[in-house]
Amino acid sequence: MYVDVIDWDDMKDFQLALFKSGTPHLDLAQDHAFFATMYKYANKYNVKYILNGGNHSTECIRNPLDWLYYGTDMSFLNDVRRKFCTRPLSNYPWSSIYYHKPSLEIMDVF
Repeated sequence: MYVDVIDWDDMKDFQLALFKSGTPHLDLAQDHAFFATMYKYANKYNVKYILNGGNHSTECIRNPLDWLYYGTDMSFLNDVRRKFCTRPLSNYPWSSIYYHKPSLEIMDVF
């Protein structure tokens, strides 16, 4: 088991930036950090598969397309950072879809 502690000042600033931006995806700061850290360790230790689970009764309901977002959309994240962050967030774990998708396969397990 590996534990990475995210820099608290970076996390606070990014979370506040998401509030200020008006995005409905306020959990993005935590979700992005979880996945960026997971992929960092998966690549470091040559983990080939990541198992991902969900709850059909609460998480697999078809949402409107307007609610869809990608937590690894660095264009969006950088725009929020540029407009609303007060610090460079140099210790926050960033991950683009281009970083992790080619080398890993995600298996959804329900």
